[in-house]
Amino acid sequence: MTRYVLALVLALITAAPANGQNEAGEKAPFPFPEAAPKKDWAWDKDKRFDELMEQLAINEASLDAVDAAIAKKTRKKGSQIGSSKRFDENNRFMDRKGGGPMNWREFYGTNAEKFFYHPVDPNTTYHTTTALQQIGKAQDDKTSSDIPTRQGLPVHQRPPQWDYIYRANRTASENALADAALLATEVEQLEQRRAQLEQEQAVFWCKLAFRAVQRIDMQRKTILRFQLIAAGDGNEENEQARALAAAAQFLSSALLIVEKAEEEQSVAMGSANTVVVEARERFEDALLEQPSLESISEDKGKPLGQFVALAKLLGDKSKTLSEAYAGAMDGAANNEAARKKSYRGMLQRTVIDYAQILLALNELADAMKKEWGVRVDTKTKLEGQTIEWRVSASVQGPVLPKDIARTVTAPDDTPKNDEIHLISKDSLDGWISTDSGEPNNWIVKDGVITLIAKGSSLISKHKFKDFDLHFEFALPKACNSGVFLRGRYELQLIDPAYRLPSGKELTPLGQLGAIWGQIPSSRISYRGNDKWNTCDVRLVNRNVSVRINKIVVIDRKDIPDVTQGALDKDENQPGGIMLQSQDITGVKFRDITVRPIK
Repeated sequence: MTRYVLALVLALITAAPANGQNEAGEKAPFPFPEAAPKKDWAWDKDKRFDELMEQLAINEASLDAVDAAIAKKTRKKGSQIGSSKRFDENNRFMDRKGGGPMNWREFYGTNAEKFFYHPVDPNTTYHTTTALQQIGKAQDDKTSSDIPTRQGLPVHQRPPQWDYIYRANRTASENALADAALLATEVEQLEQRRAQLEQEQAVFWCKLAFRAVQRIDMQRKTILRFQLIAAGDGNEENEQARALAAAAQFLSSALLIVEKAEEEQSVAMGSANTVVVEARERFEDALLEQPSLESISEDKGKPLGQFVALAKLLGDKSKTLSEAYAGAMDGAANNEAARKKSYRGMLQRTVIDYAQILLALNELADAMKKEWGVRVDTKTKLEGQTIEWRVSASVQGPVLPKDIARTVTAPDDTPKNDEIHLISKDSLDGWISTDSGEPNNWIVKDGVITLIAKGSSLISKHKFKDFDLHFEFALPKACNSGVFLRGRYELQLIDPAYRLPSGKELTPLGQLGAIWGQIPSSRISYRGNDKWNTCDVRLVNRNVSVRINKIVVIDRKDIPDVTQGALDKDENQPGGIMLQSQDITGVKFRDITVRPIK
């Protein structure tokens, strides 16, 4: 990575001029279509957006290098993908409105066109107009067949930033090829590296698309944070204020997906459908209680009617987000390249659509506030929304066929002399509470740690980097607990019969043995409530394997990110083994043993 950073700095210092030529006056090998700026249109500069795009370009250079290395190792010469071939292939995929994701260049252009290129003096519903075209027939003003555009916006522009990003990408590509050659010779390790890069790539897609929302601090809007006051004392004025408050609450809920995607993309994408659809139901129920607004709530010529229509469209997009994320994971887990590519392309396009609709809803909320004369009481702050992040039942993630025997290279069952036993017979020596404000309600007796009441979680004083972990656990009925590896990645320990507050069953991302919200458990292996179950874990960097009762439930998967509730995010440092305290008491642990891997 240091090599990439140095290459990027060099590229920025020696950036090519904005005409697409290098210092020798030669045309870049993959010039993007030039287009004269449309009259009275402006380009918004956003440094953070450019920085994220540079990182995405470097990420894709590494992906290309790994793909080429895999092709070489497997002797599939015809499958090697160079940059130009990959660009052309992705453009063809997009022309068919299916298949794989756009490359960084086209993704830049699509984001730029939708969010950063607009009339100098745009009216208040600029984004609304373009977003509503997704419902009806979209217009297209492209000037030639080689300029991709999929909506009634001006043709793609070629911002000046393109040149130095392109050059950084070329330099990084050369370095990535060299690094891939030094990578381990096994194809399996290359494929794990590719999966890690693809996960990182999807995170960049979200950050770039959602940057258009975050840069205007939409979540800080006063109508989303404070009490609204009607323009008058009449019944209609009061109903208008209540309708706007309901619309603001819906927008706030939808924005939570944007914020969550920065922390835990898997949870955000898996929960998107549940969060947005339930928020839309609350919004529409609130409108039913405002009878004077019934006629305009169905009129797409009015801001409220447009808001209702786009709320429905956002619900559809949130469902696509959840399904596309699950489909991409499933395709990756089962080595179905075409399926993975198609769903990743769908995910990439949908995050852009989601961001655009949010911008349109923001415009419409302002339009309704102005039209109805609603005021904001900045002395009365609303309570922040609390969301129970739960993966939609329709998102199953990769589920391995139960008749396929899977093996894991480690941990093994051979006793080791360097094992560290973390539980004393009758003492909590070696353990500390994670929260000084909560009581420590863990006890030890005869080498068994038991949670007797809700309180602080417990973490070992010993800290570990890479390790094999063995422990035994017993769960009472409806128990939901977990073990945080290094205090950062939650290994889910839960009664398989547990039901969510909605009554729905757990998905593999929340089942026993899963890395909660990120890596699903491939199967359920459980001896029953209040019975002793065994668990064996190997964690090397972010790569994890898990066995429950000697059955492999996770086989050498990379953990995408730290789990919500982690003690810290300093992943380069060792961390302790944390036992989670939840509402249901009675969870027990014994024989917690760690063997560090040197």
